[in-house]
Amino acid sequence: MEYITKFYINYPDIVRVAMIPMIIAILAIALPLLIQTISRIEDKYNSTKLIVVFKKESIYKSFWIILFLSILSFICWVLQLPRIVDFGVFNGVLDNSAFLFITTSTIFLIIATLRLFGLILTYYQTEKLLNRLTRKYKKSIKT
Repeated sequence: MEYITKFYINYPDIVRVAMIPMIIAILAIALPLLIQTISRIEDKYNSTKLIVVFKKESIYKSFWIILFLSILSFICWVLQLPRIVDFGVFNGVLDNSAFLFITTSTIFLIIATLRLFGLILTYYQTEKLLNRLTRKYKKSIKT
């Protein structure tokens, strides 16, 4: 337990130097890339239906959910709400829950961004896109 306490002592610095810039960087890179991707899909394939398919992808939806949770975790960290009730053994975890929330959400946001970039690459390559859409179609017929 002492190791955990020592680790959490400098967590404001960790959040300020690592977590918040990572969230901002992903916002600054991913959002313009998404807008460009949607525009390029429409131009390349001359299809607005394909844009609808792209927006229905689970990777795309999960990216937005995780991005929202990351922003929410940042807000929780900024507010630094005090613990109201004494939970005994769990007080250490609860006192540092904002740090745990922002750390976890940032890690998941990085993973979701990498998955989204992979999806974008798939949509840019006609053969890979055709294979993906064929697999999804066959999967939907089976269920």
